[in-house]
Amino acid sequence: MAVTLVLLAGCPGVFAPPSPDITPEAAPFLNAVRHRNQGLSGLKGLGKIRFSARGMVADAAWILSLPGKIRLAVLGPAGQPLQTLSADGKKLISIDHHQGKRRGWPVSDPELDGMLRIPIRLSDLVFLLAGKIPVTGFSSAALVSGPDERILVLKNWRNVVRQKIFFRDGRITRIDRMRNDGRFAWRAFLDAPVSTGGYEFSSFQLESAQGRFEMAFRRCVPDPDIDPAAFTPDKL
Repeated sequence: MAVTLVLLAGCPGVFAPPSPDITPEAAPFLNAVRHRNQGLSGLKGLGKIRFSARGMVADAAWILSLPGKIRLAVLGPAGQPLQTLSADGKKLISIDHHQGKRRGWPVSDPELDGMLRIPIRLSDLVFLLAGKIPVTGFSSAALVSGPDERILVLKNWRNVVRQKIFFRDGRITRIDRMRNDGRFAWRAFLDAPVSTGGYEFSSFQLESAQGRFEMAFRRCVPDPDIDPAAFTPDKL
């Protein structure tokens, strides 16, 4: 048995997952999702955020590096940072500058339910901020037509719906994400995109059963020069 396992481990492709089953109708829509803002490596942005769970509306500034590094600061009236969230792909740090409190988690891609009341992964939030569409792992993709929209439906190997991406008038307007068992996790509504530097960015509204988070873009600079140390939580 041990010899068999060793031999199998040495054979490329033995344990490779099968290629997803993508219908011909779904293929161009899936390509549009995957290629949105292709080539973007990072972003500096300024906008306004709203936390329904905390009753907070404030300006925010962020820098990010794809696929999962970010530093986001909630700003006060004078532009001073009130709270900072930073992740370097290894750790997540949250700082309350007013109270001088600092918390850290040794995780690479945490779920932000405790902060936003929305069970979205950090990497998915970074993708939305970067104007990209986060896509979960899937085994099949099909296109469903509605009265005035088309829906790209992604399912896992158990034939459970994991994600729906809604298209209307040629643009992506909504994303529904489900858990592995098909239960609703979160939803994102995307505003009409604005072109900047050859890329497209959309303000968005996130919601779950517990909370709502809104991000309205004001200004962004694609592919800026960013010091990698800017994401290192220990150096904030």
